[in-house]
This record gives sequence, structure tokens and C-alpha cells, in this order.
Amino acid sequence: MILRPSIALVKNTHSLIVPGLVAALMLTLAGCANNAKRVEPAPSSAASQPAPQSVRAAPLAPSPSTASTAMAPKPSAQPSAPAGAGSAMAPGAPSSDPLKSICKLPLPTSQPAAVPNPVVDPAGYMRFVRDRAQTLTAYTARLIRTERRGLLFKLEHGPENISAWFRQEPFSVRFDWLDKDSKNGEAAYIAGKHDNKVRFVPRIWVPPLLPGINAVEVGTPVALGEALNPLTDFGLRRMMERAVANIDRAGDAAAIRYVERKLLPEVGVEVHHIHVDFPADQNVAPRQDMFIDCKSNLPVGAILRKTDGTLHGAYFYADLNTDVSLSDDDFLMNIERKRAEKSQ
Repeated sequence: MILRPSIALVKNTHSLIVPGLVAALMLTLAGCANNAKRVEPAPSSAASQPAPQSVRAAPLAPSPSTASTAMAPKPSAQPSAPAGAGSAMAPGAPSSDPLKSICKLPLPTSQPAAVPNPVVDPAGYMRFVRDRAQTLTAYTARLIRTERRGLLFKLEHGPENISAWFRQEPFSVRFDWLDKDSKNGEAAYIAGKHDNKVRFVPRIWVPPLLPGINAVEVGTPVALGEALNPLTDFGLRRMMERAVANIDRAGDAAAIRYVERKLLPEVGVEVHHIHVDFPADQNVAPRQDMFIDCKSNLPVGAILRKTDGTLHGAYFYADLNTDVSLSDDDFLMNIERKRAEKSQ
């Protein structure tokens, strides 16, 4: 007689535990499947959630058995959610869905292009420097220029110290010669203005030049032996574009080598020194030395020599400042500024 209630209790409890475990297992599998398919679950209220079947033991007399207390659910203000989806399904609760967590990870950002090693790949490094120079929109510098030029006899002129202003769009250049003994005073060019002519003011007036502002075609100073390159070829971008274009044209005939890393006294910065030998029949000055700032990876100097070592031209950019914004007013010559001030 004492065993009957216990046997009934075991049978009763067994009949409740097995279906309950099966139901819980099925709900767990269903919750995992839903989680795998769902990337961003839509929030829903507790009332819209299907109420799971609670597993309750049949009313029994007080008993020291723990089976009934283990299976009896604790009172809750809301129905319990399926296993594995409870926190994800609750409105406003943080998700434990692994797929959702992955989707919220920050997307990988594009990494800047690696700087080629100038020692191992000097040609690739020069292309990188060219691309970097092409991104410059404006800058100022002190140009130190030495050139072998002349109308009848080619003589070495320089070094000239010139304050330079440069703007890419619209293409604009302004020179102000700092050497008091220079015959040149100022020069300026702005694409699309002043009939696309170079305007200049000589420091030393010599007929047939005018004592004030003179305007000539872009190629005139080159034709008269006053410069090796027109003002429209000035700048770090054009210097690197010409150098790389010559390398590409020469192909395997161009010999490129890394020389050294050193302090360049003309500009006062540490540079990579790269030397290039071109075929003599493809370049007026086939021996070229390029100097590139180690920190900024921008060109700050170039020396061009003929086959016999004679200097053709040397160009250094000291006090280079690329953090500037230049307007049309910055390309007015001093004489034009004075005229504008008087007219006001």
C-alpha cells in the first residue's frame, strides 16, 4: 500500500517528463533553424509570440520528491520563449544571434596602397611618386633653378632663387625672382585668362620690352633662350610625369638604380637619391638624378646632365608647402596689386 502512490507518482512523472523533453527539444531545433535563416529578426510584442506549453506535474500531496518542483515553471510576467531564441525574440533585448552579430561587425575598409621600396624597386617607387604628385592641387615653394641656355651660345645661368606659386585648376603659375641682380622681375600665367599668355615684368628694362607688364605667347621665352621649358611645364607633377614617361619609352634600355639616402643641402631634407641613364638618342640629357623627400614621398629636386656630364638643368624645391589654398589674387604680380590698391 505504501508503494502504490510512489509507483503512480513515477508513472505520472514519467508520462509528463518524456513528452516535455521531446517538446522542448523540438522547440530548440526550431529556434536554431529560425536563427540560421534570419539575418535581422523583426521585433515583435510578447502577445504575438506563440505561448509554449508549460509542463506541469499533476497535483500531488506534499512529498519530499524533487521531480515536481524541477518540472514546475516559475511564475513569469510573460510567457517563456523557445530555447535558444529567448533574448533575440524579446523586444529591445540585445541579440545573441551569432549571424546578427556577424552582420553588425564593421566592414573592412580599403587600405592605402603600399609604398614600393625604392631600394628594391626604384622604377615602381618613381611611379608611386608620380601618382602622389598628381594629387597635389596647390603649393608654394622656393625654386632654385640652374639651366644651360641661350639664344646663340648656351651658357650656365643660375642658381636663380624664385618664389613660386602653383595651382592645378585652373592651371596657374607665378614666379617672383628674389635675386636683386636678376634681369627678371615677375611672371605669371593663368589658363584661360589674358589670352592664355605669359605676363611678365622685367627688373632691368631693355627695348623692345615695355617698362611695365609685357605679354607673350607661352613658348616665346623658350624660343628666345630665356628658359628651357615653358611656364606651362612647371611643377612637381610635370617633372615626375616626364621622368616616368621617359622610363616607359626607353623600356629595358633605361638603367635605374637606387644611389643612397642622404640629406639634400639645397632643400634641407632627407631624400632618396635615384639615378636613371637613358639612351643618348632618346633624350637631350640622358643622365638624370631624382631626389625624393623620404617623409612626404614628393619630388624635391632633379639634376639633368648630358652624356659627357655637362649640366643641362638643375631644379630644387625648397620650403615646399602643400597645405595651401590659392585664388586668382595669389597670381597677381606686385605691379598689378599696387594698381588695384590705387584704384580702390
